[in-house]
Amino acid sequence: MMRQYMSGFTDVDRAADPRSFVRHLDEARSTDEIRAAKLRTFDILNVCKGSRVLDVGCGTGDDARALAEMVGKGGWVVGVDSSETMVLEARKRARECDLPLEFRLGDAHQMDFPDDTFDACRADRVFMHLEDPRRALSEMVRVARPGARIMVTEPDWETLVMAADDEAVAGRIVALIRNSIRQSRIAHCLPPLFKELGLLNVTVGAGTILMNDYQAADQAWRISKILEDAQAMGAVSATLAAGWVHHLEQTSRAGRFFSACTGFGVAGIKR
Repeated sequence: MMRQYMSGFTDVDRAADPRSFVRHLDEARSTDEIRAAKLRTFDILNVCKGSRVLDVGCGTGDDARALAEMVGKGGWVVGVDSSETMVLEARKRARECDLPLEFRLGDAHQMDFPDDTFDACRADRVFMHLEDPRRALSEMVRVARPGARIMVTEPDWETLVMAADDEAVAGRIVALIRNSIRQSRIAHCLPPLFKELGLLNVTVGAGTILMNDYQAADQAWRISKILEDAQAMGAVSATLAAGWVHHLEQTSRAGRFFSACTGFGVAGIKR
């Protein structure tokens, strides 16, 4: 039952509060670790003046705007997202920008671009929400020109850990988070998938986000939202969920809370 929660980011527009996903992306992007990680991915993609770049699952378009500034007037950046809410928000944020940038509503599994179109293709924290990651990566390979760089970055939810005064509580919450993710293992499955699809010079980078504060972890891992959905599905009672949150908050105030998750950035070159 809990895996039904993934109708969240896979179907933002049908959620009770689609704007909550916009707020979550903004909160997640506010951390220094995530901002630094994004800049590193831009370097790996070798984005430069005149590049044509595809951002799959562009969300609110912040990354696409940054890339458009990098490619300049002679380049082109396209952000694609399956959510009309996200695409409209991305267009709104880019309205005053005089950049070679556009946002399209589309499906990562079947994109409306000719073969060999882009110099670089990226997806950041998107594949974990997809029904068929292999097909989506195949599409990225198809629309990339020979010699183009392709990069996918994902958290590996199998590496998520949490420490609190009551380890049983921490363990239950970690299990709920993992089970709420459609493709919780996709991050460490990407390297062989890149090679299977014929990409060359496949490289893997890893980074771990560390959280010593419950509120920060809640922003990153969406703990309270997942507990709300667990209640709605009958997986936990409201009393139990409230008790768990209270326990984590107390542990955090006492300086004994810790959580971490490792992500992988996988890159390759189209032959």
